[in-house]
Amino acid sequence: MKLNVFIVDDEVMYSKMLSYIFNSKEEYNLHVFANGQDCIANLALNPDVILLDYSLPDVSGEIVLQQIKQFNKDIFVIVISGSVDKNTPKNMLKMGAFDFISKDLNTKYRILNIVNLQKEVLVLRQEKEILLKKLKE
Repeated sequence: MKLNVFIVDDEVMYSKMLSYIFNSKEEYNLHVFANGQDCIANLALNPDVILLDYSLPDVSGEIVLQQIKQFNKDIFVIVISGSVDKNTPKNMLKMGAFDFISKDLNTKYRILNIVNLQKEVLVLRQEKEILLKKLKE
């Protein structure tokens, strides 16, 4: 199973770093967007995971998260930010983000671990659906 991953970040070097991590594995379909509007406009590509920068040039991460959750509440969103006030992570988690991560040198490893765990969850869900269909036959 290939995981459909969106990277939404206006920092070119950070996007490239994340892209490198995910492109080094063939188990991901990767889409990179430099702003929130492009992410929202492409939700029909049905991402499994969205790595969302909180501070985007065109729209706030809160608005993008809200639009994502309106489109599909099951999309797994990890919000990433370089600097925010202490209430922002709590608010984003209440809005439906899976996690809120501060950008630092170890962020890429944490993100990769979280995304790999989500992939396992999705595989288990697919297997469950297959087994339920077989039971009903």
